[in-house]
Amino acid sequence: MQKIQKDTLPDLSGYRNRLDIINEVALQIEKDLLLDEHIALTDNADKAYTHLMSALVPIISKLFKQPPYKIKSLLYRIDVNEKKLFDALRDEPEKSEAEIVSHLIIERELRKVVFRKMYSQTSNP
Repeated sequence: MQKIQKDTLPDLSGYRNRLDIINEVALQIEKDLLLDEHIALTDNADKAYTHLMSALVPIISKLFKQPPYKIKSLLYRIDVNEKKLFDALRDEPEKSEAEIVSHLIIERELRKVVFRKMYSQTSNP
């Protein structure tokens, strides 16, 4: 298993093609969204991030059909940055709300997983 380098944390792009990380991100999303179903991912590391995004968009689309407080509560619970959300909605009009929110959720959960791995490595030498 690859070690996670502390000095590469700000740039998460290197973690998007790691199956172990993307699988943990999917599990974290399942937990935070209180999903009853498992998000099935591909075994292809190069496509795992895209596949996760494709699986999450319809789930988020369904949430947009529910009362607005539900999506707001979810974004608060996951700790999606509100400014990033508004900026993305303004700057990416070609994308649907569900695509933008899905991307922000995955990025936030990715950051959580990477932080958790980093700090578990430092506490377990």
